[in-house]
Amino acid sequence: MARSILFLMAIAVSAILITGTGYAQAPTPQPAPASPSISERLKAKVEQKEDKLEAKWKRKKQKLANCRQQAKEQDMHGRKRLKFIAKCML
Repeated sequence: MARSILFLMAIAVSAILITGTGYAQAPTPQPAPASPSISERLKAKVEQKEDKLEAKWKRKKQKLANCRQQAKEQDMHGRKRLKFIAKCML
């Protein structure tokens, strides 16, 4: 009788192990691609606006050249220079 209980227990353990490995081999779903962060989206929008302004300014070459010269004389760089040129172009 002890043999039959031991045999049934072995079958039960084997069944549990076999079904457990079947679940372990199931493919995991791929994670969704992460959306760009807020700072990246903001940076892209700012660059897009700057590109549009620059394209508009290129049509007015002489005025742009004068504004750039003034910014250079005032030794402006980066955002400060861009803001100055934008005001100058108006």
